Amino acid sequence: MVVNGSFAVDELSASGSTATVIVGVGRILGKIDSDMKFIPRSSDAIKQGILFTLIRNQEIGADGKTLKDAGPAQWKIDTKANDNVVWLNLDTAIRYVTEIGNKTTVASTARNIKETLVTLGRYR
Repeated sequence: MVVNGSFAVDELSASGSTATVIVGVGRILGKIDSDMKFIPRSSDAIKQGILFTLIRNQEIGADGKTLKDAGPAQWKIDTKANDNVVWLNLDTAIRYVTEIGNKTTVASTARNIKETLVTLGRYR
């Protein structure tokens, strides 16, 4: 998914080793499919949000102290709960599509990349 605009993270809830956060973005522009075609998302919303479930890689013992073998505390996106969607800002999406375009030898993919770059460029 390609997003544009400002970003903000708000914690909705946390309990033990899981948390739910919402990432507010200016606008979700659309997605780039496996054929490198940009598919715009139709929405007139001024600001949109993405809900993520986070998990902490540390476990807390019954005594309330971190277990030594758990490693350093880190919050990670729970990929099982979040559809494995890759979220890119506009500049990163353009860079990604350009890099793929420099490597492709498939004419239809090259054509899709050219159209996608033109479309994404209009959002700048």
